[in-house]
Order: sequence, then C-alpha cells, then structure tokens
Amino acid sequence: MNKPLVSIITPSLNRANFIELNIKSVINQSYKNFEHIIVDGGSTDGTIEILKKYEKEYNLKWISEPDNGMYDAINKGIKMAKGDIVAYLNTDDLYLPWTLEVVCNNFHKTNADIIFGDCLVIQNNLFRIFLHPPNFNYKRLACYYGLSLPQPSTFIRRYVFDKLGCLDIDYKLFGDIEFWVRSGFYGFKFYKIREILSLVIFHDTNLHMNKKVGYIEKKKIKEKYCDNKSSEPFIKSFIKYADQVNVRIELLRFIFSFFIKQNNWYYFKNFVDKIQLLKALIYELLPNRYKFMVKGNYIFSQNLLKIIERKG
Repeated sequence: MNKPLVSIITPSLNRANFIELNIKSVINQSYKNFEHIIVDGGSTDGTIEILKKYEKEYNLKWISEPDNGMYDAINKGIKMAKGDIVAYLNTDDLYLPWTLEVVCNNFHKTNADIIFGDCLVIQNNLFRIFLHPPNFNYKRLACYYGLSLPQPSTFIRRYVFDKLGCLDIDYKLFGDIEFWVRSGFYGFKFYKIREILSLVIFHDTNLHMNKKVGYIEKKKIKEKYCDNKSSEPFIKSFIKYADQVNVRIELLRFIFSFFIKQNNWYYFKNFVDKIQLLKALIYELLPNRYKFMVKGNYIFSQNLLKIIERKG
C-alpha cells in the first residue's frame, strides 16, 4: 500500500492553553506521513512560542497573520497543503494514536472521496459519542438542523477541494456542513468508519453556537440543495430509526443488569461501544419533539459511563 501524505490543518487564535495537546496528538500518530499546518490569526498569548518550540520536532508548518474567521484560516491551510488527504483539527480537538493509520487504510480499501468516523466528546466529566448514521445522504444532512458529521473525524481527498473550491467564508458556524452537502450534491462518495477517530473537549472557552445564526445558515443550505418535499422521507426515517434503536436499548438494559450481577467488568466494557447508539439517536437524529421518547435512556447512558469510570 502506498502511503499518501495527510495534511492536517489547525486554525488557531489565542489558544496557548490547548494547542500543545493538539500538537502532541498529531506527533503521536502511528502513521507518520503527514504535515501539520497551523494557521494562527495573530495570537498574543504565547501560542507563537509553542509553535516555535515544536517546529523542528516534526513536520510542522505555521503562519501567524490576521484572518477573516475560522473558515478563512482553514482555506489558507488548504491552499498551503501538499497532501493527498486533507483534514482540519481545531485546537480543542485531539486525534487518537491510530487515527491516521485507520483512515489511510480505509481510503486504500475503498473508492471513497470523503471518509468520516465517530467522535468522543468530553464535557463536565461526562463522555458522549458523536455519531452519524453509516449511510451518508446529503439531503438528510441539509434538511435536519441537528444533524452534522463529526468534523474532527472527517477526512477529504484533495481533489474534492480542487473541483469544488474551499469552504464558504460567508458562513460563520456551518461552513463545514455546507461543504459536505455540496460534496454530496455533486456526487462525491462518503464512507463511514465505525470507529472513534477523535476526541473533543468542551470547556468554558469553546466557541458557543449562536442558535439563531445556526438556524439561518442551515435554512440557507437546505434551500440551496434540497426542497421541502424531498426532506419529508428523511424526517419519517428518523422516527423509524428511533423505534429500531429503542429495541436495542432494551437489549442494553438486559446486558447491563447481567454483567452487574456477574461482576464481570472486563467483558462489560466490550459493550460500551453500543452506547453510541444512544448518542446518535438523541443528539443527531431525532427532531426536538421526539427526544422525550429516549430522555431517560440518555440519563441511563451517562450514569453507565460514570460507573465504568469508577470501576475501570
């Protein structure tokens, strides 16, 4: 298997408290044929000193100059990138040590243009999984407000940018979603890896989503790429999917009680990945009016992860 160069782009502005962890997660990759491009917006908090510290330790390229926001910074990185595969990893996000290796292996085995996996989110000492259904459909992504791809776990062939252009800097929150929808609209193939590829740490200084801006931008995407009539089957499919997952939830309850009785935590941990179904259902698939159906099950998943953390 040939080993394509992977270009990882990190936009940054005054993130000295977080960027070193980001850098270390890239350095520690088992797959070594990568370049890390950090596009800094003119930081004054010590970020530049950290970049200078690491620029000779690995294949790091960086610039520091004013920009017009995150998507403008990412576009600068795309233009600097030399890799066959491009991804962008925000300063709050981390790769797992095997991420690039898994991604490149799957690009080699498939004819995908864009590959994405799952994402583990840590917030207030709680873990949750950011999932997307395995079958990507750009209309579904465009039509449902709460649905996205796990951005730090998404990897794109360079030629997709060459053919479609870069991210639209008119968007403030959903520029990445617009690009994914645009890619699907023009026929590029997506492939889902059923594996966690990144870690996101939410904290008080994260960029908070302006729901009004988000709604306006998602509405703009929907109107551009699909009509209202075409979105109806996808909303119905969410409800059908909810019924299927509720059955699996009951199975999880049985498994949970069984392993507690047996006190066999080693085997129980092997079932933790099933909790991803809960996250997919509650956060990504169901419209708000249907979330009540699984509210208790989300609390169950939180408590379960707390127990595992104590027992592990």
